[in-house]
Amino acid sequence: MNDLPAPSFSLFFFQLILVGMLPAQQTHEPLPRFTQPAALEVRGGEGVYALGLAASGCWLSVQQDGTEKLFLGHWEEEGTLRRAQALFEGETGQVGALALFPGGRRAVLTRSLSTPSHRGIVELGLFFVERDSTGWKHAEAFPFNDPAFSNLHPALSSDGKALVFASNRPGGFGGFDLYVCFFRNGRWTRPVNLGSEINSDANEAFPFLAPGGKLYFASDAPTSQEKRHFDLFFAIPNDGGFWSEKRPLGKPFNSPSDDFNFLQTPTQTFFSSNRNGSDRLFQVVFPPED
Repeated sequence: MNDLPAPSFSLFFFQLILVGMLPAQQTHEPLPRFTQPAALEVRGGEGVYALGLAASGCWLSVQQDGTEKLFLGHWEEEGTLRRAQALFEGETGQVGALALFPGGRRAVLTRSLSTPSHRGIVELGLFFVERDSTGWKHAEAFPFNDPAFSNLHPALSSDGKALVFASNRPGGFGGFDLYVCFFRNGRWTRPVNLGSEINSDANEAFPFLAPGGKLYFASDAPTSQEKRHFDLFFAIPNDGGFWSEKRPLGKPFNSPSDDFNFLQTPTQTFFSSNRNGSDRLFQVVFPPED
């Protein structure tokens, strides 16, 4: 669906740490050292392939019978995760990619559109939801949704005024490109393509805005004679408020398999990969200082 190869339907990377666009950097800092990736156990989590973190807990993306759903998750003492109740009970179609605004009571997510395209395909769109004492409620559609194409994988800045997402709308460089829009004067500006510095004639998706200002994302642009697959990349912010100097993240994150859904905390990093045969969550940590 949506012209993304498997696991692209892995629609929904959760960017639930509140992060943002910080002052531009002109040079790349050396990549820190990490431990080797370890598969993260998720109890009761068959089909879980993406994780999101927030101050109040975590969320899991679950793919079952070709449909994406959101579930709460709970950390257990031994460092494993347990899948808990579903969010948006009764919601039909795909639901995922929850990104929180400041304060944690408003979010933007990806879900199926209600109107099929002229090809009979139900595309995906972005929707803003609000939380009250009874749970999350659907509020309003992103003004640039369209049944002819998909908008998905939202990432928000720390002030909630910049939104990066993936879309296969006409006029891009490839299948899915990354776009950004800004909340100004009470409305979202028209999405702007991040350009050829970031996008390719393949697919770019799964954005993550890190606290240091870097933009992380996945791309399946071919880099060698290997079979086409997603690798993780990052780019640094420039003086124009966008990003440049696209660079592969390298080992231990990238492999000959699909690697995507990057998520970073001050002490560890999570990502998704099918390097063990199916989509799994992986965890790496900063090693102790020498």
